[in-house]
Amino acid sequence: MCYTAPVWNLEAPQSFRVSPEEAVVIQRKLAALVEIRKPEKGLRFIAGVDAAFPSDGRCALGGVVVWDPDSACVVDSHTAEAELPMPYIPGLLSFRELPAVLAALRKLSRKPDAVMCDGQGIAHPHRMDL
Repeated sequence: MCYTAPVWNLEAPQSFRVSPEEAVVIQRKLAALVEIRKPEKGLRFIAGVDAAFPSDGRCALGGVVVWDPDSACVVDSHTAEAELPMPYIPGLLSFRELPAVLAALRKLSRKPDAVMCDGQGIAHPHRMDL
C-alpha cells in the first residue's frame, strides 16, 4: 500500500517553529489529507530519506538516496543541513527532521515515484508522522 499526499510539494505547509500543542494540531490536520491506495503505475525511482543529529545539538542532517530498481543503481543522492526548530519531544520528531529532509529532497534532479521514510506514518498516535 501507498500513503500519499494530494500533491508533491516540498514547501512546508506551516512553520516548524511551533509550540508542541500547535504541532499536534498540525499533525491532526495533515492526517486528514492522507490517502491510502495502491500506486496507479509502477515505481521507477524510489527515494529513501533519513535524518541524523550531530552531537553539537544545533542542527539536523538530512539525506536522500534515489534508487532505480531497473538498473539496480543509485541515480541521485544529496544531503542537507538545517537548524533544529524545536527540542526533542516524543511524538513530534518529524518537526525536528523534516526541515533537513525537505532541504535534501529539494536538491534532487528528478522527482521520485515513492519516498520511504523511517517514521511511524499513520501508526503514530496522531495518525501523522514523517
